[in-house]
Amino acid sequence: SAAGADVPTIIGLGETESGMVYLVSSQVEGLPLADCDNDLITPSVLASLWGQVLEFRRARLAHRNLSLTNVIIGSDQSARVIDFDGADVSADDRDLDRDVAELLVSLSAKVGVDATVSSAIETLGGDVVAATLPQLQPLALPPEIRTLAKHHKGLLDELGSTVQDRTGAHDVEL
Repeated sequence: SAAGADVPTIIGLGETESGMVYLVSSQVEGLPLADCDNDLITPSVLASLWGQVLEFRRARLAHRNLSLTNVIIGSDQSARVIDFDGADVSADDRDLDRDVAELLVSLSAKVGVDATVSSAIETLGGDVVAATLPQLQPLALPPEIRTLAKHHKGLLDELGSTVQDRTGAHDVEL
């Protein structure tokens, strides 16, 4: 949260008898984006979510599991990201781009490619969105997102083409 992102508050840290470390955070009220009806995923919600991703990028924080189950939508139309178990606090560009790619795929499957790409470009900028093109292929995506893409035939091709068209990016060598 020091980076400006709206994330759960850390309440405490502890250690188990076996030496494992655990973190306790505040509960986030709302509904997982994966469970929301599409009409609840408004331009305001998308802007809030991409705004969180922008703050993570500025802080060089890669979440590394940005599935829609890890995004909570509050009654105020705000998006809050949870579950930072696998996060990297000094991420390289590839990991930061992978976070964006994961959300591009997941959101496109949920609300459509056009709305997803437009909202991402509006908040993150075309260069950031274009940089995800090498990640928009099955082997570059985590298993959960890969499976989602497989169930939406042609999604990755449509998404890649739309990103190229809207950002002016050139073909990417995969």
